[in-house]
Amino acid sequence: MDDEYLDMSVIRHVCTRLPWLFALMCSYIVTGGIITKFEGALSAMICLVAYMPMLSGTGGNSGSQSATLIIRGLAVEELSVRDALRILWKEFRVSFIIGFVLSILNMLRVVFIDHNGIMVAFTVSLSMIIIVMMAKMVGSMLPIIAKMIGIDPALMAGPLVSSLTDLISTLIYFLLAVNILNL
Repeated sequence: MDDEYLDMSVIRHVCTRLPWLFALMCSYIVTGGIITKFEGALSAMICLVAYMPMLSGTGGNSGSQSATLIIRGLAVEELSVRDALRILWKEFRVSFIIGFVLSILNMLRVVFIDHNGIMVAFTVSLSMIIIVMMAKMVGSMLPIIAKMIGIDPALMAGPLVSSLTDLISTLIYFLLAVNILNL
């Protein structure tokens, strides 16, 4: 897709964007299936539902933040595909610190503001760390992979990061909740 934005026809824009959006829409069917699979756990501890948007949103934002930085770096040729391992290592460290700080803040919120138990707070906080780390890894690598296979990273990375992190964050959260809270 080397054409300039304004030079491309509306139909070409639609044909370029629609397949990605359709595939991403389908990924939410999988996310819905995950939620359905853990329906029993949710009904056993309904307070878990309240933290789902915050966890998936923070994951999506974390991944999109990394993707945006990498896409910019690729565009201005500050980064290249050969930097993938260095980028991954840096984002791993950044994501751990960010996830840890956000998890501490959430632990305090869950216990002292929401008045939920320490194990619920631990579940939400551990989920936060893992989700942020996963999202930043995915967000930093998707643009690199797109560039490697000849796809415009700007076209697919943001939406794909969002869909993947929603799916993965839901799965991580429920698996941790079921195991930590014995649901």
